Amino acid sequence: MADGQSPATVVICAPESGGTRVRSPAVTSVITLEALMRDPPRGDGAAAALEIDPAWLESRAALRQALVRARHAAPRLEAAVIRGGLGSHHGLLAEEGIRVVLVDEFRDVGRGSRRPAPTGWPCRNVARGLWEVKACPPRRSPGWAWLPGLPAPRRGGLHVVVAGDPRLERLVEWSTQAAARGQGVMVTLAELPAILEGRTSGALTASVLRAA
Repeated sequence: MADGQSPATVVICAPESGGTRVRSPAVTSVITLEALMRDPPRGDGAAAALEIDPAWLESRAALRQALVRARHAAPRLEAAVIRGGLGSHHGLLAEEGIRVVLVDEFRDVGRGSRRPAPTGWPCRNVARGLWEVKACPPRRSPGWAWLPGLPAPRRGGLHVVVAGDPRLERLVEWSTQAAARGQGVMVTLAELPAILEGRTSGALTASVLRAA
């Protein structure tokens, strides 16, 4: 656990479905390239994450082309999501402006982290300017059965969950209540690198850096 006195940091990512876009500014909208180009998100993509097609990873050229198209549609896009793990192309993602990628597992475990992450946080710095973050595994915790897939958040910990309807609304409701009680703080996926690297101000960033 990073810091037993600081609030839990919670990141909620919601895949778009049926053309429905997430409206909460604190929820990261996971969007496909096709949807991104058809209907760019508000804020030039600052609170969105690009859903990476695993087929793009078979070719550096294919991945670069997709990222260039995404950045053209959303100039401030800095986050991405891939189901499974990212085994290569870390440098290319960083070159094309991606600062954080959410995965289900860490591959290439020998790679290690280029800079320290807070103790117990499921993330690592895999290339200059690029963080890899692991989503919470789907499991239940006593008292949290109504939020399947999210372990009970610990103070000072990082919890990143991918949620769709119907539990998305309940997760947002819980996060709002936890913030009011000082137990948790809700940030977008794209905000994590700035917090980890101390590029934002505030008590949360200070406690994260002390735990690194």
